[in-house]
Amino acid sequence: MQRATRLAGALALASMAELAGAGEHAAPVELATLTAVRRPHPAELEAEARLAAGRRSLARSAGALLGGPVLSVAAGPRRIEAGETRADVAVGVMLPILAARPEQRALAAALASAEPLLLAAAGTEAELALAAAYSELWRLDALAELRSEDLAIVERWLAATRRRVEEGADPAYEATLVAGERDRAALELERTLAGLAAAREALAALAPLPEGELRLVPPTEPPVCTSGVGDSALEGAARARAELAIAEAGLATRAENARWALASDLAREGDEDVARLGLAYRFAPRGEKGALDELHAAAVAAERRASELELSRLAARRQAARARLAASSARSGDDELAAGLAALEARLREGRSRPSEALPLRRQLLAAREAAIDARAERALAAAELAAFCPPSSSGVEP
Repeated sequence: MQRATRLAGALALASMAELAGAGEHAAPVELATLTAVRRPHPAELEAEARLAAGRRSLARSAGALLGGPVLSVAAGPRRIEAGETRADVAVGVMLPILAARPEQRALAAALASAEPLLLAAAGTEAELALAAAYSELWRLDALAELRSEDLAIVERWLAATRRRVEEGADPAYEATLVAGERDRAALELERTLAGLAAAREALAALAPLPEGELRLVPPTEPPVCTSGVGDSALEGAARARAELAIAEAGLATRAENARWALASDLAREGDEDVARLGLAYRFAPRGEKGALDELHAAAVAAERRASELELSRLAARRQAARARLAASSARSGDDELAAGLAALEARLREGRSRPSEALPLRRQLLAAREAAIDARAERALAAAELAAFCPPSSSGVEP
């Protein structure tokens, strides 16, 4: 299913690129299309690396052996009769023994439990990063369009004001005020376009984009769950990471405390072949076991506490997203604000308002339109983050 989704997304992007190459307006790109073809995110690669490290720890202590066998080769001269010498050769093998069945089972179970949770949480973070980059690019694109329109409006105001100054209907400083506002609008547009280029590069780093003109569908709010059973993928991954680290620490402590090894060697001594099988024992330095047990207890406590703090941070993140969603409630419609700006321009053109009176009102209307754009992008992103905290089994949506 995931492969089919990615293929559909790639075909959609290819179709858009073909339309752009033919000189036609490219179809708007949706977030779902980019999600289907997104590039691997660092969080996903880190999760894969973490799981690979756990599998390595388990593989190095598989079965009853601690690591691989130790092979040794020795050779030396043997003096025989008449002062002659002959080489003796010995080949030995040592197999360190690890009696850690409970710890091995615990690590295997922790790995099996952590794998889907860590990968799902990493995928969630990757999609949230993509949604944030998408919303930011859409926001700046909408602001650039708004400020381009605003610059054109101010230039019309300047032309009308200069005519009225020439006719003696307005003092000269009115044209100076509008000219300064025109320069300010041009500067704001340049800054927005620079941010827009950077935002497009940021989105292109996460997912391939069609060449040429890029139009984005306005971000929408995903449904937010109201009820469910169990942790979300993010919360489950926080617990699973701790359990995996604790299981690894338990197996590592058991390995450090290993003492016994099987020892065997084959040798040729003079004219005789010798085979031996025995046991080897490592004498631990004084206090080693106590220090290892203390280290293990500290590592477990640290992982438990880190998990608690991570869950607290996730809870705060959820509450922050909920607050952002509530704060970015629907604002005045853009059509209504645009109509107010048009009415203000008509009053200025007809001489019923002077620029010094109209410019402050224009700034307020422009700020309201900008706030509406910001609110839409912020609301969509906050809803996406809240949706990421939905448990696997959830129902309903928040208003």
